[in-house]
Amino acid sequence: MKNNGSILRQRIYHFAIEAKELIEFLPSDYYYENLKRQLARSSASVYLNFGEADTASSRKDFVHKLRLCSKELRESCHNLELICTSESVLLRSHAEKLLSEADEIGAMLFASIRTASRGLKE
Repeated sequence: MKNNGSILRQRIYHFAIEAKELIEFLPSDYYYENLKRQLARSSASVYLNFGEADTASSRKDFVHKLRLCSKELRESCHNLELICTSESVLLRSHAEKLLSEADEIGAMLFASIRTASRGLKE
């Protein structure tokens, strides 16, 4: 990943990578296979949509793409919450760490959306 100075971008990138690493340790039963796919898509989507925000055609489009990031981050959190019900202490610990990071990323996204939305009409 290129370093362009964005702390938020770096944290979102690392969140997606950490989610991928967690996914690799989840059991291979029907329940977890579904969670794996959902978490893989939503966690990667946060990063991909954040990248799309770089090429937004307007401030309104930029805000829209950040809101998509926030939506996908919430979906990742819901998946992580379900993983936290695992009997495995290691899986629960990793999922709880990712949930904490997601909360912080979410706050940063919210602040960015609020700042970028100033002066925009809905």
